[in-house]
Amino acid sequence: MKNKTKAISKIYNDNDYVNSIQGSGEQIIYDMPGFKNPERGNYLSEECKSGGAFGLNSSLFTCSYDSNKLEYNVYESNNPNKIIGKSLGFRVIELGKWAMQDGEIYRIVNKSEDTPLSRVMYKYDFGDEYESFVYDDLYLPISALEKFEGVNLSEYFPELPSKERYEDTWIDLLY
Repeated sequence: MKNKTKAISKIYNDNDYVNSIQGSGEQIIYDMPGFKNPERGNYLSEECKSGGAFGLNSSLFTCSYDSNKLEYNVYESNNPNKIIGKSLGFRVIELGKWAMQDGEIYRIVNKSEDTPLSRVMYKYDFGDEYESFVYDDLYLPISALEKFEGVNLSEYFPELPSKERYEDTWIDLLY
């Protein structure tokens, strides 16, 4: 939080030290680096009280992973109890555009794109000859992360069909 000057930790066990910290609640907020000026409180939303997962942008996070769930509330670390958007997938890659969950990449299609699709899931089969593991966690070097903001990820994936091409293909499949 606050440009990495503060952090939040969940309280797992009440003990004399935790009970000596000013305030009450299920989390502790403290100054970084280290564990300075701790205060107890409820800084996270109810759905995040057990923690969450940061996306590619370390200021955005989602909570309450569920393998049967696809849409998640997105929170921003400087205001961790306010919903700022939705994500298709547990790991936010780019808010409102790209996300990951269980090795699948989800894309929300921009309304200005000439396609009838509203979202796309990408999943690749590498066959029996190769073995590929795709983890939910995305790790990039700082240099790549700093340049990531302006990258158009759609250039790295198959082109979406235009409305006309989609309709022609639909008719061909039906007949």
